[in-house]
Amino acid sequence: MSSQTMTCQSMTSQHHKIAKINHQPLPYIDKGTGPVLLFCHGLLMDKSMWQQQIELLSRDYRCIAIDLWGHGDSHSIPDSTTQLPDIAKQYLQLLELLSIEQCTVIGLGTGGAIATEMVLQAPKMIAGLVLINAFVGFEPEVNCAKYQIWMDSAKKSENLSALINDIAPLFAPKNQQTTETIATAKLHFEQYSSISQTHKNALLAMCRMGIYKRDSLENVEQLTLPCLVMIGVQSQLRTVLESYLMHDAIDGSELVHLVNAGQLAPLEQPVDVNQHLQLFLTKMHKS
Repeated sequence: MSSQTMTCQSMTSQHHKIAKINHQPLPYIDKGTGPVLLFCHGLLMDKSMWQQQIELLSRDYRCIAIDLWGHGDSHSIPDSTTQLPDIAKQYLQLLELLSIEQCTVIGLGTGGAIATEMVLQAPKMIAGLVLINAFVGFEPEVNCAKYQIWMDSAKKSENLSALINDIAPLFAPKNQQTTETIATAKLHFEQYSSISQTHKNALLAMCRMGIYKRDSLENVEQLTLPCLVMIGVQSQLRTVLESYLMHDAIDGSELVHLVNAGQLAPLEQPVDVNQHLQLFLTKMHKS
């Protein structure tokens, strides 16, 4: 890759860095040494959602967590980015920039769809795949209609606080709609309540790509790498049925149901999520 296309520099914190991909800054965390784990978060979250996984796993692995375009510390998006395969290609460019030949990708929600696209584009670079509350098929039409209303509202509003208050409860477990669980989601969402127009445009562009993603269910039937599918049974955004569809489509994949977890399982049930990740990674690296 040309040095004009991608450069890398450290930020003030030891583990917080920035790569320039297609002339736009891509913030990420890089902590630990060993086999590489790449973490991809979902819509409206940011890379800090993986903190409890990184704190544990960085003892044995090199953990890299990326901000989606328009999310967290990313306030822009490359002009050429129009679909999730474009982002998968950019993340593969980041791996090349960091001289990483192979990694395991761990994705939540839209991050899981991007992770899957990475495997399809560069199967030799991806050693393992973990999909948490993700679905690689078409988004159901009823969901798209609801999400489009939200995006239209966000486009017209200068302040997104009211919209955030409406959305946050959907990220909490459906059997635990408490002030505390809703606050977990709002803690991450509130950073988007008052943002610049450029930032908002990038955020909405990323959301559009995640919502109107392509159907990759048939494509994943060709995957042969170790794969773990995790679903929070109490998620209001993804379903147990979808987890079975992906488990059936990906030959040899493992399926875990997190009984009391919602959409933000790594934040809500970090001990359980970490145990399943450790077990999967240990088995993968022993084989």
